Amino acid sequence: MIKITQTSGDALTLCEVETYGEKVTISEPQLIDSDDRQASQSSTPYNHGDAARAIDGNTANVYSQGSCTHTSDGSPQWWKVDLGAIYKVNKVVIYNRMECCGDRLDGAQVEAFSGSSLVKICGKIDYQSGKVSYTIECGDAIADIIKISQTSGKPLTLCEVETYGVKVE
Repeated sequence: MIKITQTSGDALTLCEVETYGEKVTISEPQLIDSDDRQASQSSTPYNHGDAARAIDGNTANVYSQGSCTHTSDGSPQWWKVDLGAIYKVNKVVIYNRMECCGDRLDGAQVEAFSGSSLVKICGKIDYQSGKVSYTIECGDAIADIIKISQTSGKPLTLCEVETYGVKVE
């Protein structure tokens, strides 16, 4: 909407008003659920808990249900997903393991990358007993990779990682 007002008290006379511009479509951030996504992690002990489990669409939070990742212990441990395209990343939602070991996420850092370059440290997880998921805001970071890293020396276990954003065309 274009509004033209006259504040001096005089009459407003217009003979022609032309406006120019481009149509802008504003998209709301959506769950990035592309078949192009590929996950990897620093280690996978005994071939259990591989990285792809965190992007399988299943938020089951008990390890024996087969939907949680698991790295070895030692520092640093990390998990990352290549989104398959460039996105404005709004937020990352991480589902924690609940039957045990939930405190392994305490202090885990969520980072947004463009290629191999760090774009933004989105934030860290402040573990709370009994909390099922953590939402970390990324502030529309332009990225194609999301990485979660842990330097506590404990294994990193993730039961689902949801990334929300808008594809950059």
